Amino acid sequence: MTSRMRVAAMIAVLPLMLMPGLASARDCTKPKDTTASTCLPGSVWDETSSACVAQPAS
Repeated sequence: MTSRMRVAAMIAVLPLMLMPGLASARDCTKPKDTTASTCLPGSVWDETSSACVAQPAS
């Protein structure tokens, strides 16, 4: 390969190498949805209100 072809190949391949990292980093800017795993101890996830509520005494 000549020097020019190596540079051209690197320029062509570089964006393909960076795409997965950029795609996963994009999700970091979105707010995370609240789910049952984020409820405090003593609280449970309520499907109807889509929020954490105090766990009823049984």
